[in-house]
Amino acid sequence: MSESPTFYRKIFEKHLEALKLCGANEVSAHIMSIIECFPFISVAERSDYSDDVYEYALQHKSNKPLLFAYANLIRGFFHFYQEHYDKALQMLSETEKLFNAQNDLNGAAVCTGISGSIYRTMGIVDLALKGMMAAHDQVKSNGTFAMFTMASGVTVAGILTEQKHYEEAIRIFNEMLNLPDKYFKFYWDVYSLHGLGKTFLAQKKQSDAQQFFEKAMAISEQNHHPLSLCNSLSELGNYYFVTGESTRAEEFYQRSLEMREQYAFHSGAITSCIRLGELYLKQLRTDE
Repeated sequence: MSESPTFYRKIFEKHLEALKLCGANEVSAHIMSIIECFPFISVAERSDYSDDVYEYALQHKSNKPLLFAYANLIRGFFHFYQEHYDKALQMLSETEKLFNAQNDLNGAAVCTGISGSIYRTMGIVDLALKGMMAAHDQVKSNGTFAMFTMASGVTVAGILTEQKHYEEAIRIFNEMLNLPDKYFKFYWDVYSLHGLGKTFLAQKKQSDAQQFFEKAMAISEQNHHPLSLCNSLSELGNYYFVTGESTRAEEFYQRSLEMREQYAFHSGAITSCIRLGELYLKQLRTDE
């Protein structure tokens, strides 16, 4: 279940203090625990967490070079999350070099994976798939990087669905759903279920697809997570758009748009408007 802001603040403070005392072999675990909070906290909190870690790491750059590398990773991830893609790519490239200098393959892989996600957003699919698959293969056996295992797995499977490699996509989505439970896992389970819904819909297996979309909606509602709810509403709208149920599609698009406006999810709100426009255009053509 999505927790209160105090819950995440306590996680951050606990791991920031631990970073000040731990050895190099424990740095990644504490940094990942901080990053795992990002989907559930405000922009201001993400910025504060990133800055606080970086300021401490900068002061100890010479004697804690691995911590400095991970502090830069958090900053790069922050800019990725805020859709500052050019800045994020530059920072991630520089940070990957820091990890390579410390022979930290997992940290370098995370940089590659986040960059791959950005390339996918930019439409550079081949480069995205190459980076995400390499990152996924590197971190998937290390529980410390569970969040990035889930994120990279969902992204790789989504690309495979787009390329019509349906069986492989379904296998990876199901692997992600079967990973050990953590407080943040529901967030990625929702994405996996959306992915399965899209994969089955692409194969014209509408009944199966609907079940996955509705299950994702139920998990989103159970955890009271606004972004997951918005995305699940949009995916159900897409489902009904494809199946020709215009009234239901409009209902879900409108609900998603209203929630995105409420929570200032601006890029998602634009997408909802585009979907509504496509729906209304389709209805006009049908009326003619």
